[in-house]
Amino acid sequence: MIKILFSVYIALLLTKIFPFPAPISPLALFVVLVIVVFLFLSQAKIFKKTKRFFSREIALSISIVGLLCAIVLSFSEISLFDKLPGQVQQIFISPYSLFAWLSLPLVALTLVKKIGKDKE
Repeated sequence: MIKILFSVYIALLLTKIFPFPAPISPLALFVVLVIVVFLFLSQAKIFKKTKRFFSREIALSISIVGLLCAIVLSFSEISLFDKLPGQVQQIFISPYSLFAWLSLPLVALTLVKKIGKDKE
């Protein structure tokens, strides 16, 4: 789960600073980079195996799905935004919500990890 999270962050950064004209759309470039970075991180032995807590997995899953929705919508064309309900626009599209979705997985990772340690 953490490898996916780091893959998303790294791919977003690389997509935003990609110095060459991309032969594909920014969204397609992002997806390709997520896959490449995830495969690279899967081969690297930099992550330790830790105990899995159900609450941690749920919190990370929800925050990662929200983060991916916010990123995908940020790469979408503006004409698509008019077709989305107002609540979806507020939750995923505004600059404040994108910042919140970028921060939420890190906060969830930290808080749930502390809660898991307290239960041990």
